[in-house]
Amino acid sequence: MAIDLSLIGLLVIAVAWLIQLVYVFKKSREIKKSFVLVYAIGVLLLVIQGYNNGDTNGLTLNLLSLVLAVLVLLSLAIKKRLGTTAVKKKKT
Repeated sequence: MAIDLSLIGLLVIAVAWLIQLVYVFKKSREIKKSFVLVYAIGVLLLVIQGYNNGDTNGLTLNLLSLVLAVLVLLSLAIKKRLGTTAVKKKKT
């Protein structure tokens, strides 16, 4: 029996959304790295499944989604490394 990577990938993506939802219930409005990482893993599984099935459209769209998720993850890591040194302007 073949493993259905698309089903596993979608389940992993659903878990990622549950992770983010927990943070939202805790009143956090930030995108969490754990959400993006788990989401990216789920999308990677969808990319692999699309490649294995020869699904060019699904592969392309999921690959785009994966690239965007990785870019978000990198920007979160850079933001954390630099710290929140941005100064907010006061309204006068």
